[in-house]
Amino acid sequence: MVVLLTAVAYDRNLEIGHPNGVRAGVVSASGNEASASAARELVDAIRSRITMKVKGLPLYVEAIEASAATGLGQQLAERGVNLLFLAPGLDGTIVAALQQYAKQQRCLMVSNDSAYLGSGLAIAVVLNGDRPKLVIDLEAAQEQGADFPGTLLQLAELRR
Repeated sequence: MVVLLTAVAYDRNLEIGHPNGVRAGVVSASGNEASASAARELVDAIRSRITMKVKGLPLYVEAIEASAATGLGQQLAERGVNLLFLAPGLDGTIVAALQQYAKQQRCLMVSNDSAYLGSGLAIAVVLNGDRPKLVIDLEAAQEQGADFPGTLLQLAELRR
């Protein structure tokens, strides 16, 4: 989680697109206990950092259970979500709806589940042995409005 938020903080467009703070939606699959549990753990981890900020901007976080792709974008927009954390277990139609929202609203989709790479995920953190490895899908990140400096890109495995 810390690695993902640190990577997000490198986005040079973050303050421009989100001047009132970062509103993270942690999206899990409704009815999937493993997915919901992973989302709760992430939300709790973020909330435990009382003064959590991303690049000086306040960070707000909430869990969102997705049961269907229909209306999901509207639900996210009403909540002001501008950063999407994808919990494991989301089906393809929900991921596609999240990808569409991310492009339209110019918000990053991130996860610690590499299964979403190639499905619109901009940033993933995967374990390489016992070490976290940052993976950035450049095309997805650009479509979602991110602009990362070369210093971050040199540290990451890049996908195009």
